[in-house]
Amino acid sequence: MKQIYLTILLLLNISLYAIKNPISVADLNFKIPLMSDYTLLYGFAEGDQIIINYKEAKGKKLKTFEIGEYNGGALFSDFNMISLTDKVITIKKTGIYVFKFSNLSLGKRICSFKLDRIPVSEKTAVFNTTVKERVVTDTTYTTRTETFIKKEKYVVTPPTYFSF
Repeated sequence: MKQIYLTILLLLNISLYAIKNPISVADLNFKIPLMSDYTLLYGFAEGDQIIINYKEAKGKKLKTFEIGEYNGGALFSDFNMISLTDKVITIKKTGIYVFKFSNLSLGKRICSFKLDRIPVSEKTAVFNTTVKERVVTDTTYTTRTETFIKKEKYVVTPPTYFSF
C-alpha cells in the first residue's frame, strides 16, 4: 500500500516539475538597421509567465524596447537599454503580443533575443505561440458603372423640302 502512495506522489512531483520548466519560444539574433524598428509577434495563453533576455552585441544602447498587446495597451517598456536579463512578465489575457525594438541612431544594432514561457497548467503547455499573417480578400463584390448625361440640348431644325 505504501508503494502505491509513493508511486502516486512521485508521479505528481514529476508532472509539477515538468510544468515549471520554461519552454523556449524564440532564440534569435537579428540586425536592426539605422533609424528603424524591428517587430516580433507571439501568442500567449492567460496566466503564462514569459522570461525575456536581451543583449546588444557591441554594448550599444537601444532607444526603446516595448511589449504590448496587439491593438491594445503596453505591458512593459524600457528606454536606452543595453541588456535585459531574466525579466519575468505574467500574461493577463490570451492573445497576440508585440515585441518592438526601436533603433533611432545612425548605426545598426546587432541584437540577441531569447524568449521563454512557463505555462500556468498542463493544458496550456501545448499552446502554439506562432503567429501567422493571413490576408483575407472579399470576392463577393460587383463592379457597377453608372453613366451620366453631361449635356442635353434640343435643336429645332427647319424642314427640308424636296424638289424634283
